[in-house]
Amino acid sequence: MSGTQTAMLLFIVMTSTAILFIPGLTAVTAKQNAWLVSLGAGISSFGILIISAKLAQRFPGLTIAEYLPLIVGKIGGRVLAVSYILFFTVLNILVVRETSEFLTVSALIGTPGIPINLVFVLICWYSAQKGIEVIARMNQFILPLFLFAYLMACILAIPKADPSSLLPILEDGISPVIQNIWIPVQWYGEIAVLLMLIPLMNKPQEVLRKASYAVISAMLLLTFGSLVVLTVLGADVAGQMIFPIWFTAKTIEYGNYIQRVELLALPLWLTGIMVKSSLLFYVTILAVKQSVSRKYPKLIAASVMVIVFSGATFLVPNTMALLEFLTTYWPSVSLLFEVILPLLLLAITLIRKKKGGCMQ
Repeated sequence: MSGTQTAMLLFIVMTSTAILFIPGLTAVTAKQNAWLVSLGAGISSFGILIISAKLAQRFPGLTIAEYLPLIVGKIGGRVLAVSYILFFTVLNILVVRETSEFLTVSALIGTPGIPINLVFVLICWYSAQKGIEVIARMNQFILPLFLFAYLMACILAIPKADPSSLLPILEDGISPVIQNIWIPVQWYGEIAVLLMLIPLMNKPQEVLRKASYAVISAMLLLTFGSLVVLTVLGADVAGQMIFPIWFTAKTIEYGNYIQRVELLALPLWLTGIMVKSSLLFYVTILAVKQSVSRKYPKLIAASVMVIVFSGATFLVPNTMALLEFLTTYWPSVSLLFEVILPLLLLAITLIRKKKGGCMQ
């Protein structure tokens, strides 16, 4: 992959599902300052990017699944590698379940989640089997359409916006903003997928610069989306909705000529999420092959597919349980795998270098 292709993949990973959840989840407690939460989370994600890039650059040509044993030993490395496999798997389960919840609320009301999950998983799993180059090229075609659909929905809703809904700014100080940053950080932090992607780049030295463009673009897009939702729906209404951006798009109406814009945007949003799930399938299967076993690759791929489908279908009983998991439990898990562990691993490599230890 080129640096530009990598940046485009990182952008779709951070934004495709975040646009659905961040405005509503942050508005619950941050109210009219929810857009500042998204902005602050985007700024803080640069730290995650730097940690991931610096760690990967210590082991050129190797993924995190391959260099973990070089840092913490063979047994510890395998345990941590399996832990990252589980992290990527659960993340993909959440992506699939978030998608089916979105579809049953928006276009496929009343449709059981099982067929939606099955079709979605099969498409993404099949895409992953074609390799990272195919996923990257597919994203190059899909990303402009995804952006067009999202920006079209937001821009057309602006005439209904009431800027006074954002006032007073920081009425209760900066504390509510800081306390809620960790909720959107879980989406921004998914840029840590770089730990598996950097060795696949044709110019790994470009990763920090190219990925920075992705983070800045994602931060601007998600902050803009939060501003539109807050000014069109208001913080109280947005905080009560599961997918406020969808209901914001539903408010768009210009006479008898422009209506139901959300139905035009829906398939384009959906294709962006498919790219994200396909990439997660790919890195999960790759990590299993590199750290657990290279035998029976087809069986490994099929097993990952079955686990993701089963988890997305049966692990989370309902929508409210999903939202509670995303706001209460998953941010801590994300913080562990996206920030704390990479930071500790980087610290160990730096300490060993100062002591003259050999890392490879």
